[in-house]
Amino acid sequence: LRRWWFPPIGANEWANPNSTYLSRCWETCSSSNTQKGDVLAIAGNGGSGHVGIVTVPNSMTTSATKYRVEESDWGFRAGQNPTCWRYNNSC
Repeated sequence: LRRWWFPPIGANEWANPNSTYLSRCWETCSSSNTQKGDVLAIAGNGGSGHVGIVTVPNSMTTSATKYRVEESDWGFRAGQNPTCWRYNNSC
C-alpha cells in the first residue's frame, strides 16, 4: 500500500513555471512547440486555473469541463499564454 504525504497539486501550481513540485521530473517547454502529452496550464483567480493535456501538437488539448472531458483548442487560442510542462522520461 502506497501512501501519499502530499495532495496532488492544483491548476495554478501547474501554471507556475517556477514550481518546485514539478521540477524533479518535469521540464518547462515552449507552448508554441508542443508535443503529445505535454501539459498546458493557465492560472486563474482563487487558486482555480485550468489544465489541458496536448493531444494534437500546437492545436488541441483534452481537458475537463464542468460536465465532461473534451478535446478543443484550449491553450492555443489567441491571447492565451499557458505554461507548458513536458515529462522527463529519464526521471
